[in-house]
Amino acid sequence: MNWAEGLKAAMARGLPPDAFWRTSLKEWRALMAPGRIEAMSRAELQALLAEIAGGPHDRRRD
Repeated sequence: MNWAEGLKAAMARGLPPDAFWRTSLKEWRALMAPGRIEAMSRAELQALLAEIAGGPHDRRRD
């Protein structure tokens, strides 16, 4: 891998240099894969949060 090209590609995608150097090869390949998945909408996020609310990770239960 050409590190300079990789760093430029990361920065073009909004990834700062320190995050680039912490990124695993698996994460890097996912970031660079063609046809990346779009971010979920606010409604989709709210539905997901409603679905998982009350689970063991929900700190509001304490």
